[in-house]
Amino acid sequence: VNKQSEIASDESPQASQTYSIEGVWDVSILRDQTVGRDGFVEEASGSVDYVWDMKSTGNRVTGKLLGAKSETVTEACSQGDFNGEITNAAVEMLFTFTGSCCSEEVTVYSLTLGSDQNTFEGTFKPKDIPTGNCALWYGDIVGTKRSE
Repeated sequence: VNKQSEIASDESPQASQTYSIEGVWDVSILRDQTVGRDGFVEEASGSVDYVWDMKSTGNRVTGKLLGAKSETVTEACSQGDFNGEITNAAVEMLFTFTGSCCSEEVTVYSLTLGSDQNTFEGTFKPKDIPTGNCALWYGDIVGTKRSE
């Protein structure tokens, strides 16, 4: 038996881990900037807690914003839908606001799942300058998956 082939077979790559963001998530965002329809980016502060309900099929990710609560931000929108994809631990999603608050405006989320897939962290930013009468946010985000 060839020793080289034995060594090579012992070092073959392990099956890659499958990542998923499916489930209900408690999410906190920390806003540090806003942009309005005039295009000027301004410093801002505030935090909002959200509840997300996420689904995944293969590498496709979809979801809904179930609710928003804040003690520091009065204009937090609380309706919208997610659409994106997951590649390994990286999740890239677009969030489209629905309802009367910033309707049809879009925010981009870039998230990294923790190794246990029960947490994530990342950033968010507007996809474009808003056209409606609202301000979109830039900032950091963390999430914790609710246990089943």
